[in-house]
Amino acid sequence: MPACARYAAFLKLERLGLRRLSLSLATEYMSDRIGTRALRIGITLSITAGIAYVFCAAAWAMWHEQALDFLNGLFHGLDFRRILLAESEWGLWMFLYPLAVVSVAGFIVGAIHEVVKDLLDKIFR
Repeated sequence: MPACARYAAFLKLERLGLRRLSLSLATEYMSDRIGTRALRIGITLSITAGIAYVFCAAAWAMWHEQALDFLNGLFHGLDFRRILLAESEWGLWMFLYPLAVVSVAGFIVGAIHEVVKDLLDKIFR
């Protein structure tokens, strides 16, 4: 049964005074919506983080020294020059692996954010 049909059935049962049935239907409806929204937000943040990483990698490739200075400033003066890889170690794998890590982390953070947001919305209503 689609989510909107379950919600309509919930309202009908509520009007008829069948509260126990309507609450179980409402719980099913809300859990379905939370899962769908968490998936959507997770995918959105994953794609956004992936796009940001592509731009960051392009900036690194074009302006290596300036990007390194920016990264050092971003992390409050940590010196990333000590952990640089040799030019020969850079390849497609060194682009795709971090891209996958950033995208998966973005998905997880986005999904958790949406679930926590929905739970807090329910608590503070």
